[in-house]
Order: sequence, then structure tokens, then C-alpha cells
Amino acid sequence: MGSGDFLRTRVGTPLREYYTVAGTVCRLTTNSQRLLEAARGSFLPSKRPSGPVDLSLRFWVDDDDGMHPPWPKPYARGLDELVFVGLDSRSSMLADLRRRRVIGRFSPSLAADTRYWRTVIFPMMVSIVSGSIGLVELHASCVAGAQQGLVLIGPSRSGKSTLAMTLVKAGFRLLSDDRVFLSVKNGQLLAFGLSRPLKIRREAALWFEQFRDQEPTDCQGGESVYYWEPTQHATQQALLPCEPQVVVFLERREAASLRVAPMDPADIKGSIEEDVMAEAPRAMETQQRTIDALLARPCWRLQYGGVPPQVVAERIVFLLAEFERSRSVAIDMRTVTKCCEPPSIEPHSDGAGKNRRDLLHRFTETPHAVELRLMQRTIRLEANEKSTLDLAFKFFARHQHGNSTAPEFRWRIVTESDPRVQSTAVPLSAFSDRGLRYVNIGQRSFLAVDLDRCEGVSFLAESFVEGEARLKHRPPLDILFCMTAASLGLTALSGGCVGSGDKGVMVFGPPNSGKTTASYLASKLGLEFQADQVVFLDVRGDVLRAWGDPFPAVFRPETLDFLPELRESARRSTYEDLPFYYYDKAEMQSQWANPVIPVCSVFLDRTGKGEPELQEMSKEDAASHLQNSMLFEEDPRFQSQILKAVTMLAVNPVYQLRYDSDPKIAATCIEKMLL
Repeated sequence: MGSGDFLRTRVGTPLREYYTVAGTVCRLTTNSQRLLEAARGSFLPSKRPSGPVDLSLRFWVDDDDGMHPPWPKPYARGLDELVFVGLDSRSSMLADLRRRRVIGRFSPSLAADTRYWRTVIFPMMVSIVSGSIGLVELHASCVAGAQQGLVLIGPSRSGKSTLAMTLVKAGFRLLSDDRVFLSVKNGQLLAFGLSRPLKIRREAALWFEQFRDQEPTDCQGGESVYYWEPTQHATQQALLPCEPQVVVFLERREAASLRVAPMDPADIKGSIEEDVMAEAPRAMETQQRTIDALLARPCWRLQYGGVPPQVVAERIVFLLAEFERSRSVAIDMRTVTKCCEPPSIEPHSDGAGKNRRDLLHRFTETPHAVELRLMQRTIRLEANEKSTLDLAFKFFARHQHGNSTAPEFRWRIVTESDPRVQSTAVPLSAFSDRGLRYVNIGQRSFLAVDLDRCEGVSFLAESFVEGEARLKHRPPLDILFCMTAASLGLTALSGGCVGSGDKGVMVFGPPNSGKTTASYLASKLGLEFQADQVVFLDVRGDVLRAWGDPFPAVFRPETLDFLPELRESARRSTYEDLPFYYYDKAEMQSQWANPVIPVCSVFLDRTGKGEPELQEMSKEDAASHLQNSMLFEEDPRFQSQILKAVTMLAVNPVYQLRYDSDPKIAATCIEKMLL
């Protein structure tokens, strides 16, 4: 991180459209026409509602991101109400389930991959938010006839997609393949689908003439597959919901057979529950009522094997016709087709849903907890591994003194073993919306902060907190703290600080202006090396104080030629193939961290020639320069806090020091300012 809009708070998403997504009203704002095209191909258009929308999407496309396909398998993890999806090392989404919104940052190439949005990103997104918007997702296919909706349920490779394609060729409308979304609206059970092609595996393609002379052109889960796009998907009618009338549970057999018989809904309920994601209690209650409404419909068990899907489809069509006739003439279905209405299903119990799988890890326990002291504030840290607490104590060791206060913020950190993360030298990218911000650390780790709930959550690969990462004292705790600081009443500026006693000089400047080296050399002259990356302004009443950052100092490789002693004490690392060196500045600091009172500020300018030039800035220029030194653009709620801190800092003298490349000049000048 550095000064600027790291969190992308200022970026615009001026394009706006509304859609109906599985029966709910969705608003998408973006800066990409290609993203709008992908959304139009996946959802029904909708008028702007008079009230709030059910789901809000804010997707920004970064024109400077040069990532290209093939795309890796998406990575999804979450804690409680925040769910992260990593699409590649820079493109990602964060879902806020509590406020029913999704924000994301994408490369132009990914934004332009309309098919990938239809087949992967949008379906995955709707799956994640389904519980929060009143839907239940089934691992099923669904087709609709003139009056009947037919839900096909069964384990993987039971033939759901194959039978669905056969029924579509027999005149049915494909509502959805693989994913079906159900809800009860105004007392009516409805099934919704997404406009995505139907997937056929190689062995199933042998039943269809159109695939016999073709090789699979797509891949899913490492398996070659065919995608088939029904002609009807070119029209918006394909996205219209249907009312399920019959549930068919598919069971494949080795022996040649074909049998359709009534099924006790209690037998199918367990299979459904195993494929429904774990949700928060309130969402799960809504989903259970929807599942019960579905299982109040006739449930048929289809057992078959060695039979062409066309024959199976003919039998299903016949039974549906008989079922419709029986309803109109009120005769006993068992005398006609051996199928019957199911017995009534028991309402869901308190234990319903306990066997659901937590596929997103949202309900991972974090039983280890500690209260961390940071700049005379308290943060409650919870983790799934005690080693994370130990590392946090080591990272913030100088702040663990003074009286305890009530926690003002909560951090939850989950670490997991991930063999696909081979290095901690991964790219960072970030995005934010009002009250919400996140950073993806490569594709498979993330930090997210909810300002409204005063909570930060994180999933990290173990490599970030163990081994060499621990030795380098550089876990992502620094980023998490910086994203949290404003909520704690601190204003973060990108700069350094050198102190003596309770007084300090603030050191600012653009990258490579010598801030770190000058502060280090000033400390060699007997001062205290408070900070080299971030200073945190702390206003208490009418007093302005400044805290140094609790992070290691960062030196460029060329600095080691100027300061050869760092070769023994600094540790080499890389970021996106750019080398740099970490230096633990604790030996240049007092045992316990304490704030200093700024006496002046200096902006370093390394473009000078000849004698150094020191000039005091006007109050207007000083305020402007300090404002532009913000670590990153903050949420609007903190503007008054920031303005007060920067104004108070600008009351003291603010200088510009123009000098040549020798940072000893800057160090000597800083020493004179302070002493």
C-alpha cells in the first residue's frame, strides 16, 4: 500500500441497469459495457423499482489489469456474512450477505468473457447470495411443459442433464441445468433458472446424433464436456419461472431396467439437504419451508440403466400426461400408472439442516481469542489456530502495555493448509464500497473489513503465518490494521516519523524520495526510528499526537550499497518479482510504543542540485500536501475526523527539503529540526 486510492474508493461505476435474478430485483452498476452484455444474457431485464432492490452489484473493471485466460478454478471462502471469491490473482468479488450486495474488481479480459460469466461467475454468485435473498438452491435440473414443472434430482452422474436435454428435444422448455433456485412467493412455489448452456458428458453424448462426429470443445472440473444451447435460450421466455408439479429422483442402475414408482418424500429430503449449503439460522428456516413445499408435490423414484434416454423421456412424458388427467378427473393414479400422491411430509424440526455442508467455510470456529492493545486501543482477535495469536502478539509486541479498554473492533482470522499457495510474494489488489473494503492476497487469501459492524475477517494460507513469513515479521496484519485504523479514530498518512522523547518530526515525500533511509540515518544520530511507511495521527481533545507504524522498515535493494550493514540485519523478500528488504527497527526504538507530539513536518524532494534548499510552505500548500499524503482514500464517514487531524498537523511548520541523492543531508536536517 501507499498513498493514493489503493482501496479504489474513488473509481466510478456510472453504468446502471436493473434485472430480475431468480425472481428478485437486482441493480448492477459498473464501468463496463461488456459486463452489462453478460448480465443481459443471464438475467431478465427489470424496471427500476420504487423501493430498495433485493440485490445490489457494483463491479469495476480495471483497465490496467492485464490478466488473460485460461482462468483458474474459482476459490471461495467466507466467515459469517462476508464471502470472498477469487477468480484469478487480481479479479475477485466480495459478497456482503447481511446487506445483500456484491462488489468486485475484474480485468478487461475477464469482463469480456461473456460465456464465463454465464457459466461460472453469475451462477456461483447467485448460489452464494441465494439464502440471503430468500432462495434455496438445489443441485438439480428443471424443465417445464405447458402446465407442469419437472424437477430432476439425483447424485452426480445420475443423468439429470442428459434427461433434461432429451425432454427439451421432446418439447419441454429448459429452465435450468445443474442449479435450480426455489422460493415461495405469495404462497406459490416457484422454480427459477439461469440462462446457461446445458452440459453433456462424453459418455452421454453417444445418445445424441449431433455430437457423434464432434470432439468435446469445453472442459469442466478437468473433464471434457459438450455445451448445448437450446434455441429457446435466445429468447427471454427461457428465464421465466415455473411452478414445480413433480419431483423425480434419479437412480442409475448397472442392469438394464426402467421403473418409476412413488417415493416417500422423507427419503429424498436427506439427499436434498446434503447438497444445500449451510446458512445462517433465519435463512435456513426460510429454505426449510421452501423445501417442505417442494416435497409436498408428488415425488417419483426413477430407477434405470442401459436404456436410451429417449425411452426414459417417453415414459416420463406419458406419466405426466396421466398425472394431469388424473387431477382433472379425480381418479386414483395408482390404478393408471402405479404412481401416487406422496404421503404428507412432516414439518421441519429444530434439527433440520444440521447435516448441511459448509462449503464456503462460513461457520468455521475461531475458539482462540485474545485482546490486543494497539495505540491505546483494544482489538479482539479470534483465530482457529493459537499460533495466529502468538504471531499477532509478536507483531504488535511494543503496544502490549497500559490499561485495558473495551474492544473497539473484532478481527477473525482463519488459516488453512493450501498446497496451491507456494509463495507469499503474490500480488495485492483491493476494492471497496461504502462501509465495506477488501484486499485479495493473490487468488487464495483475503482480508475484508465491515466498518458498520466493526469487524474484519480473513482467510490466509498457512504460508503467510508460518516458516519464513513468521521470521520476516510480515504477515498481512499490517494491511488489516491499516484498513481498521480510521474506525479506531486514527488517521493514516503515508510517511515516516523520527522522534526524541515525546516530540517528533513527520517525514513525507513521493516514492524513492529517501524517507526510509533518512529516518534510519537520523536514528543512527541518536533519535528514535518511529516509522518509515505509515504515521497514525491521533486527536485527543485539543492535542494532536502521532503513532509510528508497528511494521518493519522497507528498503530498496540499491540502499544496501549505501548502507552495507543492512546486509546482515535485513531480510530479502519480493513482491510481484520486485525485490526489497525488511528491517526490524525495534533496536532503534524504546521498549514500549508511545505517541509523539509533532513539532513540524518535512516533505523530501530528491531532485535538487547543489546546496540543499529548505523552504517553509504556506498553510494552504501544507494542508494540501498533507491531505494528499493519506495512505488511501477513506470512507466518507471519516472525512471530518481526517480534516481535523490534518488541519491540526498543518498548524505546525511544514517544510519542503530539496536535496541531491545523498540522504545523509536529509537526516542531518531532520535532526536539527527536532533538537
